[in-house]
Amino acid sequence: MLQLSLYHIFTFHNSLHALYQTFSLLFRESRILFRSSIINEKAQQHKEKTLDMLMEEQQRIEKLNALARKVPYYNSILNAKADLQKTTVARFNDFYQEGSLGLADFQHGTKRMHFFPDEKIFSDVRFRLGVALREAGVAQSSYARAVVKEMIPREPERTILLDLP
Repeated sequence: MLQLSLYHIFTFHNSLHALYQTFSLLFRESRILFRSSIINEKAQQHKEKTLDMLMEEQQRIEKLNALARKVPYYNSILNAKADLQKTTVARFNDFYQEGSLGLADFQHGTKRMHFFPDEKIFSDVRFRLGVALREAGVAQSSYARAVVKEMIPREPERTILLDLP
C-alpha cells in the first residue's frame, strides 16, 4: 500500500501549482506574441494603404497637371487679375433701362411693379408717425413708445370659443 504523508501531498500540490503557473505564463506569452503580431500586421497594412493612397493622389495630380498644360489658355487663367472697375453683366442688368415705352411699359402691363408707390407709403398713418418721431429726434424714447402705443393700439388677440358640454 502506498502511504502518503501530508508533506508529500503538500509538495506534490505545490509542484503541480508551479507547473500550472509555468504553463499559464507560457500560454499568456504566446497569446501576447500572437496579438502583437496581429497589431503589427494591421499597422503594416495601414502604412501600405496610406502609401497607396498617396501614390494614387500623386498620379491624379500629375494627370491633372498634364491636362492643364494641354489647355491653350492655362497660363492666362493663372495670370488673370480681377478688374473691379469692369461692369459685369449682372451689374449691367441691375439697373433699369428704359425700353421703347419708358415707364409706360409698367402702365401697359408688360412689366409688373414689385414695390409700393410713394403715395401709398406716405398715406399710412403708422409710417407718417414714425417719420415725425424720427424728425423730432425722440424715436427711441419712452415718450415715443407711449405715443405709438396710444395711437396704434395692438389688435386684440383672436380666441376661439368652444362650446363644451
